[in-house]
This record gives sequence, structure tokens and C-alpha cells, in this order.
Amino acid sequence: MAPLFIKEFGLLTHAFDIGCTMAVGFNPGVLSIEFPENSFHKAVSDTMEAAFYRYVMPDSLWKLQSWLQVGKEKKRTEAWKAFDDILTHYISIQRHKSEKTMASSDEDDDFNFLICYLTGHEITGPTPKESLIRDNIVSFLLASVDSYSLTLTWFFYLISKTPMVEIKIRQEIKRHLSMEQVEGLQIPSNFNDLSKLTYLHAAFNETLRLFPPFPFELRICTKPDFLPSGHRVDRNTRVLIGIHAMGRMESLWGEDCYEFKPERWISEEGKLIRESPSKICAFLAGPRICPGKELSYLLMKATATAIIHNYNVHVLEGQNISPKNSVLYQMKKGFMVRVKNR
Repeated sequence: MAPLFIKEFGLLTHAFDIGCTMAVGFNPGVLSIEFPENSFHKAVSDTMEAAFYRYVMPDSLWKLQSWLQVGKEKKRTEAWKAFDDILTHYISIQRHKSEKTMASSDEDDDFNFLICYLTGHEITGPTPKESLIRDNIVSFLLASVDSYSLTLTWFFYLISKTPMVEIKIRQEIKRHLSMEQVEGLQIPSNFNDLSKLTYLHAAFNETLRLFPPFPFELRICTKPDFLPSGHRVDRNTRVLIGIHAMGRMESLWGEDCYEFKPERWISEEGKLIRESPSKICAFLAGPRICPGKELSYLLMKATATAIIHNYNVHVLEGQNISPKNSVLYQMKKGFMVRVKNR
């Protein structure tokens, strides 16, 4: 079988189809065999790259670039125009669908966030401005699509370097899951059984510890306070939380903090160790913790289980795996693998 670009043409497009189905009730079909252009992903990539450079260059410089519309700032402006065009298209489709449903008096049991916004659902409240709807849908797609696909990409990279981990995951799948044949693919017959995959869950925890989708997080103080270290911070002080660095701190994870070791998450009784979200904050912590955390784990387990059980994934030799300059922890040149049926 020919090499597949697992990040661009597999996991990312798969995640985008799922995210759009949940967010706007429309499957764009970018995972189809023709591999149509994914303009949303390009817009995200350009926006996140521009955001990274805003962190590292003086404010006066990126503001000048924004005013002149040059460099990364020009790409950022074009990206937001693309977001507007994409979401305007989806909103138009959903509005037409809703009007058609109301006119025919048919019950439509499709649930998605966009229809909730457009109909004033009790979950979202009264219908907001279209610009707010677009911003919220873009945020949802960014959180669900890129976090999901990036974590899975780094996960397959890590297990390719530690074959014993993949063997243990396969053994766990065989031990706890019953499979059924669906269109030539074996998938779990009961997705509730995915909760029994303790070792796979631990492997994803390790992936998120070493390669969090968002390697750092910015917060601004609303009032004077003291950090746990004792340092005083004033109002409007910017605090940069190094999520990627925290995952590699000996004081938090021990001398083997650079090792991919799912076993660190499993107790002697074979149960999953629940660490504080403040220690591994890939999904943030406290009142701002990601509400889709458990759904993300479920989707990642379901996808990883289907791939590992049905295929052998071999990483192509000679690749230079390094991160891209972005506020997303992306691979700079993607991840080339060869996928074969087992």
C-alpha cells in the first residue's frame, strides 16, 4: 500500500468531518477519496502561526505588520476572512434545512450546536448575533478538530518508537473488546467497553503530557495576586503557563520525565491513577477545564482502537520530526507512514 500522510490526509480530515457533523450538522466529506482542499485547516494553521509570532515579537512590530497587512499578519487577516466565508456557508445550509423542516412539519432529531444557536435552544439561550455564532463554532472546531488529530498524530509517533507499548495495547483490546464487522472493518461492538482500556487511556495521558496540543497558555490577571511560588503579580500582568515544559519537569514526574511510559499512570492494582488537572493541564483546569475532555478521550480511543486492531502502521525512515512555529504543537513537515492491513 502506498504511503499515507497520516496527519494531513488521515487523522486531521477525519477529525474535521466529525467536528463539523457535531458543530454544524453537515459532513463536508474532506476524508473522501478525492481529498478535497480543507480551507478551514489552512486558515487555522495560518492563524496559529501568526499568534505564535505575536508572543515572541514586540507588540509594536506585529501591530505595524497588521496595519500594513504584510507577513504573518496578512495571512491572519486572510484566514479570518476564510473562517467567515466557511461559517456563513454552513449557517446558510442549516437555516435552509431548518426552514424546510418547519414547513414540512417533520421532526428533525439531528442535534448540533449550530441549530441550537439558530433556534434559541435552552442550552444556548436566545439566538445571538451571527458574528458570535461564528466565533463560537470556530472555537469549537479548533478545540475538537486540532486537539484530537494532533494528539493522535503524536500518539502514533510515540508508539512507533516503543513497540512494546503497541503490543500491550493490542493485548488489552483483544482482552476487553468484542469486535463486529462493519464495511470490511472490525470495530468495537459496544463503545461503552472502551472505558475498560486502562492501558490505552494511560498511553494517551502520556502523549498529552509530552506533546500537549496547546504547549502554553496565556492568562491575564484581573486583580493583584500572589502565585504559588510567592511572586506577586499585578492587575493586567500576563502570565504564560508552560504546559509543554510542565510535562518535562523532574520535580513533577521524576527522573524519567522524558520517557514515554504509560505505566506511570497505572497503580499496583491495575487502576488508572487520576492526577490533578493542575499537574497535567492539556485540558486546562478549574472552572475553565475543557467540557469536551471525556468526549475527546472516547473519540481518540475509538479511532486508535480501530487503526491498531485492523492495521500495522510503519513510520517511514529518515523523517525529521520537529515542531512548527505555532501556538498548536504541530509537526513541521507532517508524519509519513505506511499503513498495511493486518
